Amino acid sequence: MDAQKGIPVANRETHEIIEVLEHCCLCGHKLAFYHVTDFRNLQVVEEGQCPACGIKNKPGQFILQ
Repeated sequence: MDAQKGIPVANRETHEIIEVLEHCCLCGHKLAFYHVTDFRNLQVVEEGQCPACGIKNKPGQFILQ
């Protein structure tokens, strides 16, 4: 099974994957995303939080190109 961020992506349309990534897995509300950019190390840390139930996802680190 192919998985991206722990979500099965095989046989799914792009809009379905985006819908899963942008919404809370517990209550279904849209997540609010926060970004902290470190220009010295060329990195961005992204964290999502549900405004309804307060759950947070694991912060993701990305490299600026």
